[in-house]
Amino acid sequence: CCEAAYAAVVPTLADSTAERGVYFSVFFVRALTQVPAVYFDSPPDSGYSIGPAEQPEPGEYPEPPLQADYLGGNYPNPFNPATEIRFGLAAPGRAVIRIYDASGRLVRTLFDGEMPAGDHTAIWNGIDERGRAAASGVYFCRLEAGGFSKTLKMILLR
Repeated sequence: CCEAAYAAVVPTLADSTAERGVYFSVFFVRALTQVPAVYFDSPPDSGYSIGPAEQPEPGEYPEPPLQADYLGGNYPNPFNPATEIRFGLAAPGRAVIRIYDASGRLVRTLFDGEMPAGDHTAIWNGIDERGRAAASGVYFCRLEAGGFSKTLKMILLR
């Protein structure tokens, strides 16, 4: 049906070749909807740009380390009953992920501890610290790791 609408070839600054070596890129995808003001931005991701004639062997390129910490969007958003929160750490260390309500009150601590470098996912099931279902409304997820902190807005619809 619509598969072609979900594929795009985009230019990169350089391709990975035997002569030039591995060219690593960081990118994100913006998915548009039929409503111009509604769109989804993916969290930053990474990959290797290859020319059309060059197809790497599986496992040929090692995964490079993340260049920076990030807090990606949550999906789905709005959500019910749960949402997936993507984030990444450039180096191992302590990470704290907390959920706050619109008044700034702590609703739930999803994680508070040591975490390895790399991409990670946290799930919030709409339950508060006392095990009760949170009400419909706007919530904020905050990631603090090293000197990095970022907050994203989430909407819970019951």
